[in-house]
Amino acid sequence: MSSDLSNNMFIYLDNLVKVEGTKEELFLIPYPRYVITNNAFNLRIHDSSKIFTDLPDDSNYIIDHLQNSLLSSNLKNKLEIVIVPNNENSKEIKSFLDKNIKLFPGTLYNEVTVKKNYQDQGYVLISDDSKIIIEAKSEQGIFYGVQTFVQLLNSS
Repeated sequence: MSSDLSNNMFIYLDNLVKVEGTKEELFLIPYPRYVITNNAFNLRIHDSSKIFTDLPDDSNYIIDHLQNSLLSSNLKNKLEIVIVPNNENSKEIKSFLDKNIKLFPGTLYNEVTVKKNYQDQGYVLISDDSKIIIEAKSEQGIFYGVQTFVQLLNSS
């Protein structure tokens, strides 16, 4: 099982801070089809966190929405944005995604990502101790992934 970021759009946040927390039920609307939580901790974004993305310029409104949501959740400054051209995807980002895709049971990742619903508007949101990635095939999928991330941010 391996990711192919060259055919996907992504937003990747790194340099996050792990904060101990409790494992709580997630309240998301709409609720994702598949959710797995491995650890009882929360991630906090701070001013030295960065956003890496390959979104085209006409999708800047998605990054703007994310930045404004982060500012309204007590971040003092907008985060640095690093544009990663699609044909130059970072090995670190691909490695992070590949490592975490292995956590999906069986062939679930591949089964989900080939479905038309995923192709049109679906997304995958994965986090670990210090990183988060939102991956999608479409702009609409990235937007929905950011909306879910904002809900998670506001609930923690």
